[in-house]
Amino acid sequence: GIRLNSLNPGPTDTPMMPAFIESQGQEFFDNFPKPIGRNSTAEEQAWCLVMLNSPRSSYVVATSVFADGGFTGGLFTGGIDPTVLMPPE
Repeated sequence: GIRLNSLNPGPTDTPMMPAFIESQGQEFFDNFPKPIGRNSTAEEQAWCLVMLNSPRSSYVVATSVFADGGFTGGLFTGGIDPTVLMPPE
């Protein structure tokens, strides 16, 4: 059957990161909350995809995996103030 899952990564150090920083501004990325104190690596994100596509995950269906170093958990628990993500007025 078809299993429709998604990966929601946090900031990841890839060759694309400089373009994201340029589009959003260095200050935004410097101030972006990183609960574990760093960006992920492409390899760390790839392992999540390996897990999702593994036969051992055959019962995982219609799920989003948040591989964001705790960012989403911080938002849900109040540990991260979402207003820090808003552009200044």
